[in-house]
Amino acid sequence: MNSHMITVSQLLRFVKSLLDEQKVLNDVFITGEVADLAFRSYSGHLYFTVTDGTSTIKCVMFNKYVSQLKKEIKKGDSIVIRGNVTVYEKDSTIQVIAYDIHHKGSGEKKTTLDELKKKLMDEGLFKSERKLSFCEFPKTIGVITSPEGAALQDIIATMAIRNPLVKIIVYPAVMQGDKSAETIIKALDFAEKENLCESYIIARGGGSSDDLSPFNDEKLARRISEFKYPVVSAVGHEIDTTILDLVADARAATPTAACTIICNSSDKYKDFVDDLVSRLKERTLAKYKLAEAEVKSLQSQVFGMSVINKLEKNEQKLAFLRKSLDYRLQDKLTATISRVKNLTEQLEILNPLNILKKGYSITKSGDNLLANCNSLSINDIIVTKFADGEVKSKVIDINMEV
Repeated sequence: MNSHMITVSQLLRFVKSLLDEQKVLNDVFITGEVADLAFRSYSGHLYFTVTDGTSTIKCVMFNKYVSQLKKEIKKGDSIVIRGNVTVYEKDSTIQVIAYDIHHKGSGEKKTTLDELKKKLMDEGLFKSERKLSFCEFPKTIGVITSPEGAALQDIIATMAIRNPLVKIIVYPAVMQGDKSAETIIKALDFAEKENLCESYIIARGGGSSDDLSPFNDEKLARRISEFKYPVVSAVGHEIDTTILDLVADARAATPTAACTIICNSSDKYKDFVDDLVSRLKERTLAKYKLAEAEVKSLQSQVFGMSVINKLEKNEQKLAFLRKSLDYRLQDKLTATISRVKNLTEQLEILNPLNILKKGYSITKSGDNLLANCNSLSINDIIVTKFADGEVKSKVIDINMEV
């Protein structure tokens, strides 16, 4: 072998030979928690990952050993593996070929997760009553994911087919690792402040179930529960349920499935618009008929208030007033004539000339009417008026009656 240049395959074979020579690694006991698990039904082999919370290692148990297991292993189980450590050259990874597996019970990681789920459930964070409804026809959706990940490309491609009218805004975040939950929370904060989207998708493009730990973060769960827009969680697999899945307003198995939840297809948009147009036509027609009836009513009113009609009504009113005035004048004239007649009769009674006709007379001295003899003197000229004339006399004697 050339000491300065070797191929990748040569390097891996060399490392594998070194490991195979270590007898201590040919039969070793490894303890840890099952982080990922896959059973290949066609081969009967069992593939899984074991972690101690810091590091992980891939393991495989071939079907002849799987059939000898006393108890089926599950994700989160704390186990002890017996096997040999080797290099899997195709993937350039160190792996354990397991001969036997013993259970230690549920792992600490699973226990902690179960306790957190119960705590949040008791607080009501998983209740359907607090989950928000999605806008049926959103104009803009937000996607919180890695800009370089396959999830974003799946969403863009799906939306381009499903509904190209919907705008997509990407809020970058790290989707695995210790900083993942923190960056997702920051993306949520920024999205809520921007207030540009009606709903959001949190998505990742795949990975092992051990990579789901950021989506079981308590702070992230609480931030989602306080978020004022509906959120679809599309970070897990069908068999893996994270706390994010439980607290989000909807869960999708894949980013593509999330697109079907967050908005309707363009066909639904068309149906919606057609329905609106139909209802608008019906309302417009109803308003037109109502307006037409109002116009006819107004025309009738206008005809009723025409000049000819007004003249006719005024003539009728004038005739009524004239007749009423005639009646009043007649009554007034009759009353006046009666009163004049009455007054005339009273004047006739009081007329001095009428008194003279009864044999009385009136005597004057100059312009003074004489009522007695006290004002007369001898030789005064007096005038006595009778009904048919008057007589002038000269006073020759005055006899006073006491």
